[in-house]
Amino acid sequence: MNIIDNFYGWLRAKACQQLHIPHMDIWLTLDFFGEDGKLTKHRRQRAKSWTRNAYNYFHITLSGHNIIDSTHGAGYLSFKDTGGVLNNEDSPTFDASSMKTVAYGYRAEGEITTHGIVVGRGAAAESFEDYVMSTTIIAGNGANQLFTPKGEEYTVSYNAGTKKWTSKQVRYFNNNSGASISLTNVGLIGRFDRYPYSDIFVLMSRDVLSPSETIVDKAQLKVEYEMSLTFPA
Repeated sequence: MNIIDNFYGWLRAKACQQLHIPHMDIWLTLDFFGEDGKLTKHRRQRAKSWTRNAYNYFHITLSGHNIIDSTHGAGYLSFKDTGGVLNNEDSPTFDASSMKTVAYGYRAEGEITTHGIVVGRGAAAESFEDYVMSTTIIAGNGANQLFTPKGEEYTVSYNAGTKKWTSKQVRYFNNNSGASISLTNVGLIGRFDRYPYSDIFVLMSRDVLSPSETIVDKAQLKVEYEMSLTFPA
């Protein structure tokens, strides 16, 4: 962990608390385990690489506005999904008969890499305009694949002293491929379950690892995102 980065993060949190401004603190942790189950490497860093999709979602959530534009880019409110398709809010956000609202989240089913915590092995540079991972490591036990169980249940806690809510989400990846696999980027892909319409999958974050990591054969990778929000009172 970068001590200076952590210190300035603490200063930002205190300043936001004093000014009554929302402050998010988001950490990405990678733990590597050997075939014997013992921890071989621990890596923790700030998750900083949030995409235009994420900023648009943050704005429409706070403002109550719809994603209305038919263009994606600076000055427009829309989503570009992982298939490169632009999505805007041209349909209701709930079904009138059941009043079921749009479901959104990162927790993915087992052996699913269309959404949730996702890892990649590509060499693409980081970009604010990212809408897809760089060579997603798909689920499985074959070459360049990782066996991926269901994402863990979210854990949420509150610290009354710091007035901070913290949410943690975890996903495991097992290398049964028979060879080492390069790990170069880690991301969060949200699933919008727009009942009764089809789901869309939207990349919200993609952190490029520098330096990259290697997941050796028979190793297990644990990825954790820790997101906290400090309240003013």
